[in-house]
Amino acid sequence: MKTDLRKLGVLLYHTSPSLDHMKNCPVYQSWAEDLTSLSRHEELLPLQKVLTAMAEEALTTLEPFYRFLEEQAEDVPLEVYLKAGKVAEANLEYNPYSSFLLSWVSMLGWTTSLGAKLYDQRGGLPYNGWADIPYACALTGKAVGGLRIAREIVDHSYEMLQAANLKYLEMFKPAITRYRQLAGLINKKYEIAIQNLSEDIWISCHPDEPNFRAEFRAIVWSLGLVPECEALSTPQYVPSRRFVRFIVRQSLKYIPQDSLLQYLWLEMKDRPPINIREHISLFAEINFRYDQNLLDMMLPEPPSAVYAQMLINFFRGEVTENEARKYIDMWSGMYGAIKASVVNVERSVNIRMDLLCFLLAREFGMISGEGYEHQYLDWQKEMASYAIELNLLYPERLELGAKVNTALFYLLDSEFREYAKARPDSKASGFERVLEAIEEVRASSLSYWMRVAPPIPFKVEGRKAQSLLQNESNLLRGLRGAYFLMLYPILPLHFHRYVADQNVLNQRFEFSAKEGRRLYKELMSQLDALYDELDEVVPRYTEKRRKPMATLLDLSRAIRSHRESIPNNFDPTSPI
Repeated sequence: MKTDLRKLGVLLYHTSPSLDHMKNCPVYQSWAEDLTSLSRHEELLPLQKVLTAMAEEALTTLEPFYRFLEEQAEDVPLEVYLKAGKVAEANLEYNPYSSFLLSWVSMLGWTTSLGAKLYDQRGGLPYNGWADIPYACALTGKAVGGLRIAREIVDHSYEMLQAANLKYLEMFKPAITRYRQLAGLINKKYEIAIQNLSEDIWISCHPDEPNFRAEFRAIVWSLGLVPECEALSTPQYVPSRRFVRFIVRQSLKYIPQDSLLQYLWLEMKDRPPINIREHISLFAEINFRYDQNLLDMMLPEPPSAVYAQMLINFFRGEVTENEARKYIDMWSGMYGAIKASVVNVERSVNIRMDLLCFLLAREFGMISGEGYEHQYLDWQKEMASYAIELNLLYPERLELGAKVNTALFYLLDSEFREYAKARPDSKASGFERVLEAIEEVRASSLSYWMRVAPPIPFKVEGRKAQSLLQNESNLLRGLRGAYFLMLYPILPLHFHRYVADQNVLNQRFEFSAKEGRRLYKELMSQLDALYDELDEVVPRYTEKRRKPMATLLDLSRAIRSHRESIPNNFDPTSPI
């Protein structure tokens, strides 16, 4: 699954801004009194104990709730969870805060009671409750400000209903219509929230002091958009509103998995020229403590926060040489721990923190040795390619986008500067290096597709080559299957229809992304061994399989072939 309804429920609780006002404050909008009153409803008596305990504890702890999940949730009848959702909807206008807690307890209790059966289908039908229980939680979650997660709950539940056997879809039409309408309302409210935050950020990018130009530049740079970041170095340049909205959207998309972006946004907290806390629903997402970077949780001063402060000050021109050395020393120690596998940090974080060291060292003349800059940037490019290929094994993660390609801009800039100064007879080799750098990163992004779509073989001689190519075809078929297993958890839920006989499949192998990764690596190892054999028979074909990037010669041939196909009397201005 793309995500899990239980995890979404927990995240909704922690990112709903109204909960901050409710915790340890039972008199806020009389939520505790009203929740206690709702718990006395005759049909909700099995939930009375946990609801009353949550009201009495004023949400300072969730121990009563977790104890309920462990000890009682499975024994509560489905009808009670359904009725709790209905009561929460009916009470929403009177008190959205108590309604949210009631529907939230109902959804988490229901998902816990079903356990591993939550996503099963009985004869093509999802379990009872999908049409109503998540709907009530998303509806009330919207009312307390948890917009993004409420939208994800709606999308997830809508998809689950659509996964029902086609002959049953008619019975779910009213529920599907309700989910669509709720999705529209949430999206509209979320779009307004993004527009409002984007407008404030756009205003803060104007050159008048105080401003957030350096902070915005740091965010843009960390997203890998170096040319756009460089444009902001011009004092009077102000980015367009459309571009600012794009950056806000990208940031909110990546923040749950990217500690560097999150801490850059947190640097704008409680400071003029804008009050980011006023954007209540979005600030709750930005300010939530995600489990992204183990080092941030282990060390007294989170390295991601140090990175954010250093990058902002660097763009502001306020970094001293001593501060730069301190950051470089900090990262050297961290990198040693990462390299020794003491801790595991997401590779795009490593790449950007390391590249900031390079920028600081270059700024203060700490780089020595001829050609070191170029060698470093070339190494960074290889690390980016490796990170992109590694990310292929985890489709459930967000795509890295341009975040790991930041060094590629500096590498190309260096190459083109050399190219401009080079003699005419050596310019071809300079252009070839530029093309190679771009192609290596492009090929890593398309690595799977280039593997499963082999090029047309060159002239094949002998039966041995034919046999080896047939072996390759068989291995590639297995590779496609392994990739499907890796994709399975994030595919639309209607794919679950085709795994109805999963018990039979499980007798052969585990139907999971983990098994897909294991098979993928195993098949890639077998393909490498096969190419060693093929190399003796069809070396040109093997070279293409191992290095699928286009070369300057390939580009030249393609252009020449295209030119030769154009008639001499062709008029480019004539209509087709």
